[in-house]
Amino acid sequence: MEQNQILVISITALVVLALVLFLVRQNKKDREGMNPDEADSVKEVHTNQERKRDKI
Repeated sequence: MEQNQILVISITALVVLALVLFLVRQNKKDREGMNPDEADSVKEVHTNQERKRDKI
């Protein structure tokens, strides 16, 4: 009975470790895919407001 518990805990730990590694790799991949020069959305809204004000 004790061996079964150790087996279940070991398998669960391996699955959790694999999930963490997968998520870390996905996060790294997503960060590399982001454009660092991309304008911030708040800055873009501010720029749009300035354009509207210049037209007035």
